[in-house]
Amino acid sequence: PPTKGGIGSVARQYSDLLSDIGHKVTVLTRRVKSYKQDNVCDRYKVKYAYDVGISILSYIFNIELYKDYDGIILNDTASIYIAGLIFSKRKLNKSICIMHGSELEYIYLHPAIMKKLFLFQFFFNRTVKTCKKIVCVSDFLRNKVTSFYAKNNVLINDKCVTIYAGVR
Repeated sequence: PPTKGGIGSVARQYSDLLSDIGHKVTVLTRRVKSYKQDNVCDRYKVKYAYDVGISILSYIFNIELYKDYDGIILNDTASIYIAGLIFSKRKLNKSICIMHGSELEYIYLHPAIMKKLFLFQFFFNRTVKTCKKIVCVSDFLRNKVTSFYAKNNVLINDKCVTIYAGVR
């Protein structure tokens, strides 16, 4: 949810900023029992994915919630993976991936058996290669991400930018 925690805080900051400059914003998140819907700012809409118990499956089973948006911000590793799994190339082309810092280690350097079974690397790569932009939260991370992909013959320098979270 666009609330407590690093990734949730970034979601809230982007939602606030985009709505402040006139964009119509909808946040798709899964319902968390401790999170009350009335905590959400009235500047944008929040849609909750029906929770099927496993967060990744919750987003897959709610595919209709992704339709007809001009832009889609993928704010965590799971959403980048899911986009690679279920989005058309057209939808991926209007998506922006936000990298927070541990994605490379999580996906590539220390992949758990479940990540291998669900082809995390393949679908994550599909999104990274096809998305419109990749936003890194620091220059250090941007250099780390672009270097990693360059070593794997994937050139993303032109679409990888740094935007510091929390800076307005």
